Amino acid sequence: MDDAVTLARRWSDLPGPSGREGPVLEALEPVLAELGLAVRRDRVGDLLATRPGPPRRLLVLAPVDEVGAAVTHVDDAGRAWLHVLGDLAPARLVGQRLRFADGLVGAVAERPGDDAPAGGERLYLDLGRASREAAAGRLRVGDAGVPDVACACLPGGALCGKALGSRGAAAAAVRALALAGRDGLAWTVTVAFLAQTEVGFRTVPAVVREAPADLVVALGPAQATDTPKARGPEVAVGEGPVLVVADRGLLASPAAVDAVAEAAEAVGVRLQVAAGDPGTSAAGPALAAGAGAPAATLGFPLRYRHTAAEVVAGDDLEACARVLAALFRRSA
Repeated sequence: MDDAVTLARRWSDLPGPSGREGPVLEALEPVLAELGLAVRRDRVGDLLATRPGPPRRLLVLAPVDEVGAAVTHVDDAGRAWLHVLGDLAPARLVGQRLRFADGLVGAVAERPGDDAPAGGERLYLDLGRASREAAAGRLRVGDAGVPDVACACLPGGALCGKALGSRGAAAAAVRALALAGRDGLAWTVTVAFLAQTEVGFRTVPAVVREAPADLVVALGPAQATDTPKARGPEVAVGEGPVLVVADRGLLASPAAVDAVAEAAEAVGVRLQVAAGDPGTSAAGPALAAGAGAPAATLGFPLRYRHTAAEVVAGDDLEACARVLAALFRRSA
């Protein structure tokens, strides 16, 4: 089984816009099946993987989707007009290529002028000399694309690419399942790979109903503050996983915090602790949806979230996987 870094880098290059099934989930399914998990899709597009164990149930929530833009209509000139999906500043897409699940690529441009609609409705996809008929044959209203950039390794060793917040979480979860093995687990473990986190964690209530739990751990990025004039809790890339005890949507349960901290101590991983992370994870929505179980967030530091150049350290992803694997084998 590849390490978390290799998986994150490979999956970063795949298009996986929020709310759309596509190459990312397709890539996950055979990997999970190879690890011997029971894999199923729920009715809203999430991928759930379960490894049976003792009666106590652990639910891990990991995002797989990413911000992007969806087609609203195709005009007579063959331009596809776009609406931004997720917490993405429209200006960040201008001048980039957008790639769709079927491989179609176009250039994102912005309609100038004060009479243009505000925000994402000013963006369109330039398909070259395609006619309206040619464009309409490839694109439908609602089709979604994501920035077309390749993940790279920076000179300092960190990864840089799009969607590393979500793909890093998915990679850490898969790596943890591989490290924990099939025997000696302290829980029946279900990992839910969520397909709509970037548009408001909309599928979390369905997951909670499908996989009730005694402990919930959300995986995801924690905003790094080791950049000039950054604000927030002290979180640095390369300094280890992050135990998020409070964010915009969650005040972590003491029992869940203790469980994650004890798992980290068992494998000698030093955790950074963040109270007041400006983002949010799936743990808060899980509680709001009625999970009724202790919940916490295990994250990894990430710079430049929701850009095409997110930065994460491979060591942080691998350490995050080790902590999660240890939790699989320990009772809370």
